Amino acid sequence: MSKYYDEKQAKRYKKYMENKVMVTIRMTEEERNILNKKADAEGKSVNQYILDKCL
Repeated sequence: MSKYYDEKQAKRYKKYMENKVMVTIRMTEEERNILNKKADAEGKSVNQYILDKCL
């Protein structure tokens, strides 16, 4: 097992992911770059940026 990943982390990750679902969106590379820049400007991950804007 990797020195960066252990059983405790695996267990925590599994618990965290229990109530999560994946949503896929399609966009051009240019749109993705714009999205990345906007998320970076707000100091957020792209995932958090999208959630904040949509919900």
